[in-house]
Amino acid sequence: MNKVIGADMVGLLAVNSLDFLHKAFELYRDKRTFALIKKAGGEISLASVITPESGGGWFSLKQQPLESDEPAQIVFTSGTTGASKAIVLSHRNLADVVERLNAVMQVEDSIREYVGVPVTYSFGLGRCRAVAAVGGQCFIPEHGFSPEQVASMMDAGEINAISAVPSQWRLVLANRSRFAKSGSRIKWIEIGSQTMSGEEKEKLRRLFPEARIVQHYGLTEASRSTFLKVHEATTAELESVGEASGGVELRISPQGVVEVRGRHVTPGRLVDGEIVPLTDAEGWLSTGDKGRIENGLLYYEGRVDDIINCGGVKISPEAFQQQIFDRLSAKGVSSDGASSTGTSSNGALSNGDVAVARYRDPLRGEGLLVAREAGSPIAAKALEQAVLEASRLYDGNIESTLRFITVDLLPRTDTGKIKRGELTEMAEREAPRPIGGSGDLLDVFRQTFKLQNVTEQSTFESLHGDSINHVELSIAVEQKLGREPSGWEAMSIAELQSLAADKPKGAGGLSRLDMSMWLRVVAILAVVATHAGLGIVGGGTLLLAVLIGYNLARFKFNGLVRENSFRTLVPYVGKMLIPYYMLAALYFVWGGAIEWDVLFLYANLVDLKLTVVFPFWFVQVLMQSFVIVACVLSIPWLCTKLVENPWRSSYLLLLCFFTVRLGYPLLWDTTPLNDLVPLRFVGILWVGWTAYFARSGPQQALTALAAIAFALADFGLQRQVLWMSVGVPVLLYVADISLPAIVRVVSLRIAAATFYIFIFNGLFIYVFQKLFGIDNILIGTLVGLLGSMAIWWVVEERGLLYWGLSKVRQRQITVNSE
Repeated sequence: MNKVIGADMVGLLAVNSLDFLHKAFELYRDKRTFALIKKAGGEISLASVITPESGGGWFSLKQQPLESDEPAQIVFTSGTTGASKAIVLSHRNLADVVERLNAVMQVEDSIREYVGVPVTYSFGLGRCRAVAAVGGQCFIPEHGFSPEQVASMMDAGEINAISAVPSQWRLVLANRSRFAKSGSRIKWIEIGSQTMSGEEKEKLRRLFPEARIVQHYGLTEASRSTFLKVHEATTAELESVGEASGGVELRISPQGVVEVRGRHVTPGRLVDGEIVPLTDAEGWLSTGDKGRIENGLLYYEGRVDDIINCGGVKISPEAFQQQIFDRLSAKGVSSDGASSTGTSSNGALSNGDVAVARYRDPLRGEGLLVAREAGSPIAAKALEQAVLEASRLYDGNIESTLRFITVDLLPRTDTGKIKRGELTEMAEREAPRPIGGSGDLLDVFRQTFKLQNVTEQSTFESLHGDSINHVELSIAVEQKLGREPSGWEAMSIAELQSLAADKPKGAGGLSRLDMSMWLRVVAILAVVATHAGLGIVGGGTLLLAVLIGYNLARFKFNGLVRENSFRTLVPYVGKMLIPYYMLAALYFVWGGAIEWDVLFLYANLVDLKLTVVFPFWFVQVLMQSFVIVACVLSIPWLCTKLVENPWRSSYLLLLCFFTVRLGYPLLWDTTPLNDLVPLRFVGILWVGWTAYFARSGPQQALTALAAIAFALADFGLQRQVLWMSVGVPVLLYVADISLPAIVRVVSLRIAAATFYIFIFNGLFIYVFQKLFGIDNILIGTLVGLLGSMAIWWVVEERGLLYWGLSKVRQRQITVNSE
């Protein structure tokens, strides 16, 4: 017969506060059964409801759990796969967990613990019971887990223990340099039961070398069923969730499901006032988790409910997700952590940025859905490659069922568990519409990335887009969608096309333009005006160099730092050299001879050749600066530092370039070369690189000051200094500018053609003045601008340069198909 819970049960509102703990422990002491509820009424019948006051702080109490089979509390499951259940926990359940937990962690009354998980959840409240049992102290953060607060309390010696779930530990690992100084002060750590890779656990124990680190596996119905001693486990054992202890027993059912038995297992769930057992006749509880036991250790393989049946191939989404991140890590892509918004302060990625779920596939029953948060720092191309590699570990060609979506935020429970069912529903609600016909975004992307294999799942990032084609596609995306969605660069073409149906009707008025693009327009217009005779605006070239560095960081960081710096720069450099060699050919014909220093890009290093008609010096010094940057970014330890903290490492490197700028004239007098050398310009370029990573107020201020100092050291008190000393602060502090729609479109076209304008404008101005004898600044500026853009339009927009290559490619495809 099922046991009936008394009618005097009270409700305790879930408030993560100090007062909540005091009231909960009073109820334990008085043997009054209580239910943890989120709101008054509606869930179960209660005699009364207690509402704790808010506010965090230190909880100090010594109180042992009671040894009684009477119900102590009712806890509701998180409900990731359905409606939550009211689980009954007895005093003996709670006491057994505390006894085993404190035995494995060897805690004592000196413990002062930061409880990262809300105490309204089983994990957080369990930590407080364990600490109270030895007479220690717990700190409850009023506003939830804060890595900076944890680090500050560590530095001050206020805490010596931390408890948190893996998603919170990833925040710590993402900023581990902040914790390294005081890491040895931590003596105890407990990790919650979410999935955490062995690599992450290894990093955690290196960060906290003196701590006893314990991870548990369990569920609401059977808390802390296993313990893994992370601090002493072997590398292979780190992939497990530990072993049973005390009187806990584990076994794997014939279906591969983990089953558990022991004093910590719930008496049952509460249904209409009665406790209905969840165990079988022998006391075994089926957890609903897939797993295996090797050498006494449990290896967790995901929820049975989440298993994807892809044409008969059974795939655990959690295991598949870990395989993705194993491959990203093997290629040097960090999986250290991310902030609650999906990215860490230093750009590192997190397993929380990506989730795997199922979707309904008409051919195979179910397919693999890979969801990525829009703010994730994981490059879409790197993710796609890792997913493909992971899919090939399985039989059945499951890669044909792969589907990628981007979401604003992954759906999670309050404790960070992925709600995979909601992901499936989101995928079905927002299914990409088929793309086809001329003029759609797929055609536009194929036209832009002419010689690459562009599919519906391709993204701007996966195609290794850069600052040049970014402008072109910004125009196309806005034309097709009526707006430029935030983060469109990481969206697949299919996702972008699906947004086209929501295109605003009759869009007009003001439109917003990215400030880096607007500054590019202003700078190139100033360059053209200078060549037309308006010398007072000279110096725009310096800001263009800054913006090139800014866009290198923006679009090429992953390739330059995480992959191969030289290989990453080759296609980018190739685009810039196209107009250079076009004009160089005319220059050689005009002069009647090939100038080898111009052909091989080193004339600026041996002779002063300054011509308005052919400003080849800028291309040459830029290419040389790129070589220096590629060499610097080929140093592994430096790349590691840049990944860990992009702004700080970039700023320190900027100071090094600044020192070089001040010092090289002592060894090499470049005055005869008008100082048009890479040792000068690489620092200007790096100002822009550093500016891209400046996020906080202090970072922006220090970067602006460095830019101004560099400009003053470079030019002194000349008017050219304004381009950097004003342009860089504007770039740092102003995200975009509002413009009339037509002005924005024109500006984007000018920005797209910037390099062609820089190369050819002087030629058009010179020819026009010679032919017509008109020396007018305004007319000369328009002629130089429009003539250069015409060449850009023919070569880039009409694709003249790629016509022959595309014909060759089409012929190859035809031959292969035959």
